[in-house]
Amino acid sequence: LTYTIQWANGYSSSAFDDYIRSINDFPNPIRERSLNWDIRNQVIFQGTLSTPPDEHINLFGLSLPDDWNLTILSRFSTGQPYTPFTLDPAEAQVKENTARGPITSSTDLRFIKSFRFGGVRLSLVMDIFNLFDQKNIQIDYGFNSATGKPFRYGDLVAPTNKFYDWYEMYRIMDPRQRSSGRTAKVGFRVDW
Repeated sequence: LTYTIQWANGYSSSAFDDYIRSINDFPNPIRERSLNWDIRNQVIFQGTLSTPPDEHINLFGLSLPDDWNLTILSRFSTGQPYTPFTLDPAEAQVKENTARGPITSSTDLRFIKSFRFGGVRLSLVMDIFNLFDQKNIQIDYGFNSATGKPFRYGDLVAPTNKFYDWYEMYRIMDPRQRSSGRTAKVGFRVDW
């Protein structure tokens, strides 16, 4: 189990930020603020359960097969910073990265079962990514900074009371606004 707390503060998240600031004649910042990748809290759990060859373990009276490995990796982290919506460029500069996106979590699983045939060891390997099919929000794609949530039908065009029309919603509702779902990978490994 690992817990990380960090503060990623600075004057700009990239050299491109400085370039944009210079061509728009914005003043240089006088104080540090959260950078785009500032994730304050992160908890990571990794657990492995395995049995060596020719050793069977008993679980609730059942004899389990030998020579296997099960690993679970879980991650939980607080949200990334983003700039709340405003029409005023000066206010946007003051409010840069002062709001936090939603928390994210993900769990991956890896299972390996090995078999021996003569001098050859054959292993079946299965990886499942995002085991619980979490739909984590990715604030870089289709994120509504006025509501603090992904864009969805029924959102208002800030600061008006008009709804986004269908064509505009189709454009801004990026499929990448949520992380990819559960995926699995199965393979074989041969050792001799």
